[in-house]
Order: sequence, then C-alpha cells, then structure tokens
Amino acid sequence: YLNFFSHHMPLPYFISAFITFFSGNNLNLFRIIFLNGLFIWLLLIGRRLGHVIGRRMALLFMLLIALAQYITWSHMLLAETLIAYSAVQCILILAFDLWPTRRRLHFKDLLTLGILASIPVLSALPYLLLSVLFYVTIGLLYIRNNVSKSLRGRAYFLTIIRDFVILT
Repeated sequence: YLNFFSHHMPLPYFISAFITFFSGNNLNLFRIIFLNGLFIWLLLIGRRLGHVIGRRMALLFMLLIALAQYITWSHMLLAETLIAYSAVQCILILAFDLWPTRRRLHFKDLLTLGILASIPVLSALPYLLLSVLFYVTIGLLYIRNNVSKSLRGRAYFLTIIRDFVILT
C-alpha cells in the first residue's frame, strides 16, 4: 500500500477477504457470494419493514432493491452499500421498535444496535458523524427507556456505564 490512499476503513477489506477465501480469484463468484449475502440481509430488513408499512409495500421495496442488486452486476463490495443497509436497519429498530414502545433496552438490543451503528465508521471514515448520531440516539433512548427517576445512586450509574461500554 505504498502511496495508496483510501477513505475506506478496515470492515470492507475484512469482508472482502472473507468472501475471497471462498471465491478465490473468481471475480464473478465473489460478486455472487456478496450479492447473496446482501439479499439475505435485505430479507431481514424486509421482514421488519413489513410490520411497519405492510407486506405488499415491503415486498415491492425488496423487489426493487433486489433487482437493482443483480442488474448492476458491475457493483463491487462498496462500503457505502454496507452503510446503507446498516443505516436502514438501525433506523427501523430505533424508530419503530424502541421509540414508540418505550420498552427497556436489553443486552441483545445494545449488541445489535452497537454493531449496526459501528458499521458506517468502520466502513468509511466520512460516515463518522452518522455513527455518532446513531450512538447519541441510542444513548438518549437508553436513558429515556431504562433510567427510572426513582432509581438513583452509584450502583445504577455503574450499570449505565457498563451498558454503554457494551454498546461501544
């Protein structure tokens, strides 16, 4: 990497290396594996989206995205694709699972949101502010949903600190 510059962070390279382990030097096989991985992720997003906007609209959304994935065969592993998928899923969880229900955030929630919120900054440095925005939103939701006004003191403060360490 002498005299090489990339604004991409290590996550796209690690994912590329993992896929290359299975595809070798076959570029077409690499693309097939990557696009099928994205399609599986799209199915998970579509499942949640179906609860929000209805099954028909979610199926239409998934069909359009799936067609775009396979039609743009020249598409390679772009960090921005990972960022877009993680942002859509993170927004769905925050806006439709946690914000209106006001349910407590548990370890699984913090782990899932922590991973999704870290994908933008681990994929491309210019998206640092998007990750920060997600972390601030998650933190505010955590405080709103988990911190009871009746609970005060050092032990509860340490629990909050522990959960934020898990999140990051």
